[in-house]
Amino acid sequence: FPVLGTTEVWSFINRSGVAHPMHLHLVLMQILDRQPFIVTNDTIVTTGPRVAPPANEAGWKDTVRANPSEIIRVIARFDGFPGRYPYHCHIIEHEDHEMMRQFEVVSPPHSTSIRVNGMNVVLQFNSATNLLHTVDRRDDFAAGSWTTLTNNLVGTGGPMTVTNAGAGR
Repeated sequence: FPVLGTTEVWSFINRSGVAHPMHLHLVLMQILDRQPFIVTNDTIVTTGPRVAPPANEAGWKDTVRANPSEIIRVIARFDGFPGRYPYHCHIIEHEDHEMMRQFEVVSPPHSTSIRVNGMNVVLQFNSATNLLHTVDRRDDFAAGSWTTLTNNLVGTGGPMTVTNAGAGR
């Protein structure tokens, strides 16, 4: 799930024999590169280097051409609003037969409180659904090393609490 306000790199892999104009709703993207491939034993094997797009494909777009037997990498910024958005091929027959997928832009986690509870420091925040969260701390804001309190905490979309035992001294 893309997080609102973040940037992601996506790859479209076209295993078919025809070009597909791929469209993301309400998201702009730029082509990073294209790379040819073949399929061997049902595995994609690249057959050449990544090639930057020509000048006519530079700039932000909402639709990019995915050529046959090619991986096209795009970079997209997920701004605007959280929610579900479709992405699909703009070949009319594909649209008419509802050959669409969805992606969901989720709100970023927000810290709701940090408090000292006896000898403990307690962080409460709203997590982003199905994303992994890491909570780090350090004693000096400007310098010093970071200590990981929790790693790969799976977000539930609701409130979560992390306690740093003994840090409230």
